[in-house]
This record gives sequence, C-alpha cells and structure tokens, in this order.
Amino acid sequence: MQINKNKLRYVNLPNDRNGKEEDCKYYTVKEGDTLFNIAKDNHTSMQKIMRINHLKSNLVYKGEVLKIPYDNENYYIVKEHDTLESIAEECNVEVEYIKQHNHLPNNTLEIGQIIMF
Repeated sequence: MQINKNKLRYVNLPNDRNGKEEDCKYYTVKEGDTLFNIAKDNHTSMQKIMRINHLKSNLVYKGEVLKIPYDNENYYIVKEHDTLESIAEECNVEVEYIKQHNHLPNNTLEIGQIIMF
C-alpha cells in the first residue's frame, strides 16, 4: 500500500516538561494495561514512553494519563467535512486500514482528531 504523503498534515505538539517539542498524544491507562502493550499498540517503545512521562519504572496504573510519542509517523488532522472514506481516498489507503491502525471502533471522527498512518 502506497500512502499519498502529499495529503498528510504534520503537527508538533509541545508537551515535554523540559520544553522540548515532542509529537505525542494522550492515553488513559485502563485496567489490565501494561506499559509493554501500550507501547506495542501505539507503535513506540516502553523507553520512549517512560522518558517523555518521566517514569522511573514500567508500572502503570488504571486512570493514569500517559503521553505517547508518535515516533515520526505520518498523520492526518481531521478537518470539517472529513470522513474516513474521504481521508482514505485522499491518502490512498483503505478505510479498514485507518480504523485498525487507529483503533477506531466506528466511523465517527472529530475535527482536530489525529489519524495515524
């Protein structure tokens, strides 16, 4: 699958406490989550999550909010009138690929939502 990278948008979100710019999103830890699985599901490493969140161990707790780095992945920011179908067509991917890669349970999108590729 060849992604049309001309249609992707990029953002830098300043989130690191040291003032360093990091591309990241936020994740709320659920019961049964481990740092290993969170990292795997988000295509990053435990070490990067630990560093950006200043964690001293790999233990995480239900309800804890973690910053998750994007690891220089390509992503698209949803704008008004976007649909999964229109994004898929613009970026030359299948809707199911977007849903699976972003763990989307349905086709509902919000303006400003970040879709990762």
